[in-house]
Amino acid sequence: MTTFEDAYERLLGCPAPPVQNPQLQHYWNLPVSQLCELDDAPLQAEMQERHRIYAYLLMAITWFYWNGYKLGRAGTYPWNDVPGPADPTWLAGDYQGHNIAALAVDATGRILDFDFNHNTLFNSSAEHAEARLVRRLYSLAQIGDAWSAAPSGGAAVGSAATTGGYTTLSSVTIYTSLESCAQCSGIMALAAVKDIVFLQTDPGAYFIGRILRNLTTPGFQAPLPISGCEIGVAEFALLNAAFDQFVQSVPTKPFWISADGTEKNVSPAITSFLCTDIGRSIFNEGGVKFSDLSNGTSPLSFPTFQPDPASLTNLQVLTDAVAFEQYATQIGLRGTPHAL
Repeated sequence: MTTFEDAYERLLGCPAPPVQNPQLQHYWNLPVSQLCELDDAPLQAEMQERHRIYAYLLMAITWFYWNGYKLGRAGTYPWNDVPGPADPTWLAGDYQGHNIAALAVDATGRILDFDFNHNTLFNSSAEHAEARLVRRLYSLAQIGDAWSAAPSGGAAVGSAATTGGYTTLSSVTIYTSLESCAQCSGIMALAAVKDIVFLQTDPGAYFIGRILRNLTTPGFQAPLPISGCEIGVAEFALLNAAFDQFVQSVPTKPFWISADGTEKNVSPAITSFLCTDIGRSIFNEGGVKFSDLSNGTSPLSFPTFQPDPASLTNLQVLTDAVAFEQYATQIGLRGTPHAL
């Protein structure tokens, strides 16, 4: 069998570079599947509940700003109903970018900020949510002040002191609605983000988060990827199953048809699925669960839990999240610096 070294020299005409990364050397002759395996211990139930609060908050914000006209207003979208008067105004508006969002939380459990993909708004396919969010966390020293005066009497507890002077984001957890791509995974690794919690698998991400986690050193390790399944978010499996159905069906049920019927978009793109009514309805289920938590319909099982004595309790986290949702949907706008 041809080795990597032989193939490299044959194709490029020069010797292959030495493999000096001890993590890479460990996996060099092992199956790729082992490089994608993580052996971290399962999360305790109390911590799963904490993660779910942020996950459902992110789903509620994503649902609120959902836009579906990915290929413009002309033509029809067989996977979508026409937006009605009861729908949020963003649904009927011009397409701003993909319905992929990210949320950052610091070590104490306080929410720092959120951001979206803005592929259309900024005319760049590289404007991904996680990358934008990391850049914002570094560039805005007083980020907590943007939402400290929450509307409707919300008791926001954001603190600028938690965000100033970062050299790394080693205490920050980022929640993202879709598994991170290679670009965002690399940026978060360079920023030393602690954990990345994702709410849907992206087949195009190739488990890069897991691969980077295994190939980076303990002193400068890529964030631990945590799936929605691992924190008890049922919508994780629903989104994956619905996307699989979209992939199977879109060849005969196009995502978009031109006004004259001569053009049809049958691409199985996950960003197209994340413009469909079925995708939005699953995000709404997460948002309803957030509402049920906030109004006490579904009370917390571990309201007094703290990961450490300096952290907020799960109940305080929920209070913080409710205030942040009010800010994010009433004051902060998608694609802006938020502090308006």
